[in-house]
Amino acid sequence: MKVKNYSILLLLLFSFFACSSSSDGIENINSDESYELIIASKTVNCNLMIPSKCLSARKKNEIQWKAILYGIKGFKHEKGFEYRLLVEDTPWEQNYIDGGPPKIKLIKILSKNKKL
Repeated sequence: MKVKNYSILLLLLFSFFACSSSSDGIENINSDESYELIIASKTVNCNLMIPSKCLSARKKNEIQWKAILYGIKGFKHEKGFEYRLLVEDTPWEQNYIDGGPPKIKLIKILSKNKKL
C-alpha cells in the first residue's frame, strides 16, 4: 500500500513541476539578452519543499514583486539593502521536459542602497 501511495505522490509532483513554466516567478521574454532586476531589501516567505526565505524581485519598469525561488548565481543578498542588478538567464543542467525554469546569473551590481 505504501508503494502505491508513494507512486501517486511522485506522479503528482512530477506533473506539477512539468506543467510549471516559470518556477522562479521571473520570466524573461528574450532569454539571450541581459535585463535589469530590482531586489527588495527584505526576503519573503516561500515554500519549496519546506518553508524558507526567497529574494523578492521585480523587473525594471514593472510594479509587481515576485519571489525568486532559486536565487541568483553569483549574488549574495545583504538584508536592509535594495539592489539594482544586471542579470541574464541561463539554462539548467538538469533535463527537464520543458527545459525547466531559467537560472538567473548575475552580470553586474548596478546599485546598492540602504533601506530603512
